[in-house]
Amino acid sequence: MQMLCMGGHPPVVRGTALAPSRGSGWTEVVVTLDEILAARRPHILPKWLDLIYALYPPEAKDFLQRERDPFANPVGDTMRAAAEALYGRLHGRQDGQPCPQLEQLMRLLAVQGICPSRAVGFLLALKRLMRAELAAHREGPALLADLEAVCDRIDHLTLEAVDLFATYRDKLSALQAQEARRSTQKLLERLQREREEEA
Repeated sequence: MQMLCMGGHPPVVRGTALAPSRGSGWTEVVVTLDEILAARRPHILPKWLDLIYALYPPEAKDFLQRERDPFANPVGDTMRAAAEALYGRLHGRQDGQPCPQLEQLMRLLAVQGICPSRAVGFLLALKRLMRAELAAHREGPALLADLEAVCDRIDHLTLEAVDLFATYRDKLSALQAQEARRSTQKLLERLQREREEEA
């Protein structure tokens, strides 16, 4: 049986992992997807954040990654908070509840003019990252079922993000139209006054 070792972790085989036993050697233990995701969080989350930061030009991306002060870098702080909260939701314990961090991130991206496909695409990229991290785990039926459930949660979060982004983009467009009407009205009033003064 082929055994794979993941960066200092015990070798992993078909939905199980080998853990140190009381004696010498390894003992086979069942590994759930939740346990794998929790253990691989330090590897997956930074890669996922890099994809979110990549929504911005290279200079801005470098600043968002480097600056940790939330007052100096509120955009980066919002992205980090959203990524951490969304990763935590992969376990399904908060299904059906709104995610305030996702709302804040979608509001931010809508205001900054990020195109819709890129604004929500980072969520779908999480599936690819997860599958890459799970490549060493030769999945059994239970692990595949868990993975399918997590992918369904990511799809649901993506649809929620699309709705939120569209809502905030519509609100922004309405505000811009209202401001344009106000500016036009002020200009017409000024022209009217100038005509009256000339008459």
